[in-house]
Amino acid sequence: ISLRETADGEFLVRYIFAQPAAADMEEQEESIRIVLSEHTERVRIRRDKEDYRIYSMETEEIREIDSFRELKNE
Repeated sequence: ISLRETADGEFLVRYIFAQPAAADMEEQEESIRIVLSEHTERVRIRRDKEDYRIYSMETEEIREIDSFRELKNE
């Protein structure tokens, strides 16, 4: 995960999301295939008494990642 503040109380948050691929019932695989994607979200926070709370999250971009090797090169 990476955070970059773009304005007071506003951040761009980038993270890698991994989930199992949909399994085909006809295929008998011994390993689970993982689908990777990079998500960038615009997150806005505001102060609520002594805490900060997220009040808005907007998806900026979702990019598919072909392999773990691609992550290693970044």
